[in-house]
Amino acid sequence: LTTFLNISCEVKEAAKNENDLVKIEIDLESFKEGEFSDLYDSIIYVLLKPDSINFLADPYKVKFYKDLIYVRDAFHNSIFVYDRKGNFQYRINSTGKGPNEFFTMDDFSIHKDTIWIKDGLLKKELAFSLTGKFLLEKANVLKRSMFYKGNNFNLYYLNNDPEFDFRILRKTAHKITPYIPRPDYLVNNLYSDPVGFQSNKDNEVYFNLPNDYRVLKFDSLGFLDTQYVFDFGIKNFKFEDRFKLGEGIDHFDYSEENGLVESITSFLVLDKNYIIYIRRNDQSKEYIIFNQEFSQSYKGKNLVNDL
Repeated sequence: LTTFLNISCEVKEAAKNENDLVKIEIDLESFKEGEFSDLYDSIIYVLLKPDSINFLADPYKVKFYKDLIYVRDAFHNSIFVYDRKGNFQYRINSTGKGPNEFFTMDDFSIHKDTIWIKDGLLKKELAFSLTGKFLLEKANVLKRSMFYKGNNFNLYYLNNDPEFDFRILRKTAHKITPYIPRPDYLVNNLYSDPVGFQSNKDNEVYFNLPNDYRVLKFDSLGFLDTQYVFDFGIKNFKFEDRFKLGEGIDHFDYSEENGLVESITSFLVLDKNYIIYIRRNDQSKEYIIFNQEFSQSYKGKNLVNDL
């Protein structure tokens, strides 16, 4: 009861930030075909090498932290860790439902040399060192949510949980602030972004909102700062229409025939730029690079790997 009362009290505060919208118009018809060399000087490929018993089955999320590569495997519910040359280092395993164990993995986050794993089924989160040693566990009542651990705050994407009227929560030890009202048609629509929350060198946090055309920016304290709304004009797929069509062949055919944009397939935070990748059901693949002011600096489609 206390949790929901606190959320209700914060709705007015959160609503102020709902107005901080930046609309970005994207004319997909103006994109020209190009090559990877339009964007990059070179590409470095890292082959992740398995050993005899530690092999990836369903890699879902990848994070680079210091000199290591961390890969969440959705099949194994484990984190595989590699060095920058792709050599296997160790694995954090799903081992059970008892104390100091996790059974499923909603997401993981790395903060201040600590790996945090959230298990929504067991309603807890666990901390491990960068060598894979268990450190602690604590209760977390939020289920099936992606998360970001910051300095004295957590951000959660609630995956359209029907228990909440909002899609994002900022949580501290004493306060919960909700963001982004959840429309009724998204209830129980389970879809997460494999990249998840990302931060830049200034500790600002970005999140590509699933089933949407918005990228959210949070300041270094975890408060919602800006909503970047991407408008694809006649290629927008109205959200109400897509859910009326359902997830079957009618939905796919309508989207393919009209070349509609379902959502932003991928949003990546780089050192000085941002990249958006869009894959449509008609097999069109568009790439957009933005500078730090979110002005478009490159637009291309169906890029050929010539490197």
